[in-house]
Amino acid sequence: MTFRHVCSVLLMLVAFSLARTAHGADVLKTAHFTIRNQASVPVSQLRRFAAHLERIRMEVSGFLGLAPPRQVRIDVREGRAIPFIRGKRVRFYATLGRIHGQAAAHEMVHLITGYDSLPFLEEGLAVYVAEAIAPDDTTLFPQYGQPVNAWITLFHENGTLMPLEQAFFQETFDWNLEGSLEDSQAWQTYVQAGSFVRFIVESRGWHAFWKLHHLKNIRLSLGATMNEIEREWLEAVLSMEIRPKSCR
Repeated sequence: MTFRHVCSVLLMLVAFSLARTAHGADVLKTAHFTIRNQASVPVSQLRRFAAHLERIRMEVSGFLGLAPPRQVRIDVREGRAIPFIRGKRVRFYATLGRIHGQAAAHEMVHLITGYDSLPFLEEGLAVYVAEAIAPDDTTLFPQYGQPVNAWITLFHENGTLMPLEQAFFQETFDWNLEGSLEDSQAWQTYVQAGSFVRFIVESRGWHAFWKLHHLKNIRLSLGATMNEIEREWLEAVLSMEIRPKSCR
């Protein structure tokens, strides 16, 4: 596919119509998204966000070989919070007229899977895919500043790495951007999940990951105990000899 062809496809996908709801909110429609502007975001910013979503949809679908729902509703609200997804509806937030879309690829993965496995595997897959399609992006959510394996190295160096058994069965990943001890632990679980899923996919392949995603059982899916898999994962990450950025 030539560069010109890619550009023409994107232009076709982002062809949009702009309307007003009864409540005065702008509604922008593209080939796959209906974006409701509930945050007084300028139309120019809304158009850029629409183009970003269509591009991310194409990249994530291409990477996974799977497609999200054909039509998705996007609500853009005022405030500073983590994006929220329910069914075929995603909520993003905006401040000072700017939409925070760093988690677009992350949420696109959730739209594809339907979030029907363990949170650790669902979030881990979303973190991994977002990083895989944009490996040099330092603004990705939630691995801000450096790749997940750099964070794993730092956690290991500081003695703060969560045991896999604890993280694997974590039931909630909710956290608040304002920060607390619980929020810090939830954020770290996201990062560890992303590194773990990357290891499984890159060492055993997609078939093994999807089997784990379906069965939710490491021994039945991977033929090894959780302790054995944890040791393999950490050995693989630490053998990369990554120099992580310190939080200090």
